[in-house]
Amino acid sequence: MKSVFNAYGNVTLVQYFDEKMQPTLGPDGVFETDSSYDDRGLLSETVNLDVKKNQPKENRQGIWRTTFEHNAKQLETRREYFGMNNKPAADEYGVHLYITENDDVGRILRHTELGKNGEGVYDAYLGIATMRQKLDAKGNWTEQSFYDAHDHLAVGRFGYAKGTANRDKEGIIEKSMYGPDERLMINRLWGWAREVETYQKDKLLSDSYYGADGSLIKGPEGYAIHTRELDAAGNLVREEFLDSSHKLTFGPGGYAKRESNGKQEAYYGVHGELLDHPKDVVVMLYVNQFSSMDAPGLKSGIQVGDVLWKCGDWSYTESLPRAMSAAKTPEDVLDKLWADFKGQVALAKQKRQQLTVLRDDRIVKLVLPVIPSGKLGIQRGDRSYPRAYYEQTYSHLR
Repeated sequence: MKSVFNAYGNVTLVQYFDEKMQPTLGPDGVFETDSSYDDRGLLSETVNLDVKKNQPKENRQGIWRTTFEHNAKQLETRREYFGMNNKPAADEYGVHLYITENDDVGRILRHTELGKNGEGVYDAYLGIATMRQKLDAKGNWTEQSFYDAHDHLAVGRFGYAKGTANRDKEGIIEKSMYGPDERLMINRLWGWAREVETYQKDKLLSDSYYGADGSLIKGPEGYAIHTRELDAAGNLVREEFLDSSHKLTFGPGGYAKRESNGKQEAYYGVHGELLDHPKDVVVMLYVNQFSSMDAPGLKSGIQVGDVLWKCGDWSYTESLPRAMSAAKTPEDVLDKLWADFKGQVALAKQKRQQLTVLRDDRIVKLVLPVIPSGKLGIQRGDRSYPRAYYEQTYSHLR
């Protein structure tokens, strides 16, 4: 390979030669690439050439020429690919045109990716072309929105068309999810439309979940409201989990209320009864969230909060005793259950799988299609229940 540099140290020409120093095609399928720069020394254009008489030649992606633009901060704002006769071409990601806008410190405020036919390929599955966001002084986004190729709001890869995150000085963070009509919508990846968290010196005091109509709903971990009371030193004094009616409900740890005096802790059930916790709990496996809008599990009808109950030859009730006998802690039990479940799902590469979940304590039967990746695209969660409650509520379900 031969490279030529200009007086500023920029590469202006790259050529490829074989072991006999004869011109040959490089790994990208071209003999020569010429690069041009603007008066600031920033790359403005590249052109690919063939071995024969330096004729124009498209590389393996069908790209002959690439153009670049930069802003006053010398950040790239536009990149566009062309084939022969300046017809639109695309890179290995299917992108013909990249457009980026930055704020004064270089943070991205807008990013657009369009294909050769003008289609949105920022998220090709969803037809999203553009992401826009507003940022606070710390770089946290306060508003993030997604648009199709016609600049219309559309549900993006994170499950919403527009999201807002308000962070005030009192330690309250409110996140809201909106649809293309800019009305509150439940995010299918996370299972809620609005979440409100309050903090005291970076320690969580409460979190709560709301639906599209603004009313309290059960969040992905099985509660609507979670409250924590701290002493002056920041130590936990009291913790409660509540349902949408403000009644005690079991949280993910297997208790509804916890109290601490700094030396001892007491755990209570939904009726105020004292629990033998955490010794006498049963771990259950559930869906905490999805990885993306094209996750196979989401397309198969699984919902956030579903408890994984049966899949093909795998059964939670049969796998649980084996996991408990082989594990020392609830976390070990969860790991074993999850590994067994994933092993069964992996068989969906070859055939459809029957899947049973518990949704609001009801049996729901689904069918998993053939999944080439053998993965559902779900993030696991765990809930623990007192053994007596588990036996009364779930053990009879088969």
